[in-house]
Amino acid sequence: MTPQSSTMGKSAHIHTMRVPKRLQREWKKLFTKQLYCMGQDIRHGDNLLLRYGFTRQRPPNPDMGSSQYSLITQNGQVLLWGFGMMFSAKNDGLFLWRHEFEPKFVRVSSLPPNTWSCDQLPRRTMPKTAGEALRMLQMLVESMRWLESYENWVHATCGQSYRSKSLQGEYASDPVQRMDEAWRKLSEEFAKVLKTQAGDTP
Repeated sequence: MTPQSSTMGKSAHIHTMRVPKRLQREWKKLFTKQLYCMGQDIRHGDNLLLRYGFTRQRPPNPDMGSSQYSLITQNGQVLLWGFGMMFSAKNDGLFLWRHEFEPKFVRVSSLPPNTWSCDQLPRRTMPKTAGEALRMLQMLVESMRWLESYENWVHATCGQSYRSKSLQGEYASDPVQRMDEAWRKLSEEFAKVLKTQAGDTP
């Protein structure tokens, strides 16, 4: 259990339980795999994250944590670290932990300009209202669609053989699949959950 998990209130449990456990497990497996892939992309000859448009901020000391990769998008920003990702749309930020399905809100304005460890992140919170829970699900779907677009770019730029090769280490035993297609299918399932819950909300 992470420190943030111990502070989860009743509304947080209601939110997570309304996302089927099967989808939580699928998201966790695919997201962990995605960050592994991005770690391989950094090691590519010209660093695919930088080629895609990210900027990099290295910690002053490697012992301080992970490099921060930042990308400005049309509606917000994407921040990547070895331990997770923050997806923001306008003033809303959603932090996605690498190892668990525990999406949390982060106030973008309170985020330090350079963050290299999870301990430096501002307070992360769960939804307090049904509307906030819907917003979190919406942002989660948007983040999956962004990951799909990134993987589609990798596929177009380097080919499926590159992605398959980059997975030969830790994920060598996994069935061969295109990561963009995996994200598309999963985002569609989460979008159905969002549509159902939006219909149930007064």
